Amino acid sequence: MDAKTLAASLALERDEMPSRRDLMRKQYELGELTIVYGGSDEAERNRWRELLTSLDKEAGRGIKIQFSEDAELSLEEAGSKAICLVGNSNTNHWLKEWMHQLPISFTKGQFQFADHSFQRPETILQLSLYPNPVNPAMPLYICTGLDENNIHHFIQKKAESGWRYLLLSTFGYQIFENDMCIMSGFFSSPDWKIDKAKHWEFHAKDRIEAASSHFKFIQHKSNLLTAELKAIQNLCESNYHNVIQFIGGAKMPEPVEYHVYSNMEDKGIMLRNTSQGHIQNNAIHAIHHPAFDGA
Repeated sequence: MDAKTLAASLALERDEMPSRRDLMRKQYELGELTIVYGGSDEAERNRWRELLTSLDKEAGRGIKIQFSEDAELSLEEAGSKAICLVGNSNTNHWLKEWMHQLPISFTKGQFQFADHSFQRPETILQLSLYPNPVNPAMPLYICTGLDENNIHHFIQKKAESGWRYLLLSTFGYQIFENDMCIMSGFFSSPDWKIDKAKHWEFHAKDRIEAASSHFKFIQHKSNLLTAELKAIQNLCESNYHNVIQFIGGAKMPEPVEYHVYSNMEDKGIMLRNTSQGHIQNNAIHAIHHPAFDGA
């Protein structure tokens, strides 16, 4: 049975497309989710099996996690289960098979989404609760990118924090680079196109506004004046020298990135962390706003 025949047998027309809430309700009703992996060779498939068997089999709210190799999943099963496709069009049969029915496309050395092209191997696209191409009433999840190792690392890190962060995301889609969200948003209903009114774009390195021997200052939708940025730079350099002098340690091999945000919302969407400041991946992330200046 091909995809067209299966869709017809399910008697679900495109004008009956579900809403995101419908898909979420269906997910809880099913109570299980199957992670579908592939691989360019047996070693890669074994690596996925080892990872998935080592992770928690619960996603919260009674949802059980199962997994299956792409070649072992029939078309009927693919259209009758809640599934999460991991990998890319070169390694996962179903991503390649359904490419023209999904909002993502792959070409040599890049993928396209939301009118943008992405070429970085560390860029990861996460789709949460999207209509299954052969049975739109069934929820589909996707975690993909260009590099299988980076996808593997992303899933491992997310799942270790809890499958809900990967599967039951607040957003319909998110794009990450080095664990930082650079795009997020929702699909419109009932056509499942990018909802431009609910679409946010960030950049991992928006503008390098200043640099010194030990720090690079990067603003994310923040517009600190040159004098304000210079004051932060001087304070950081002073603190650095005081620490080095106190501990007698070796100097840093390269400058530390200091990311500046103007509000908690932007920082929270990009990093899932709304604290005034924190360190992540050897970089400083801080909100600079009059509300935090102690005045």
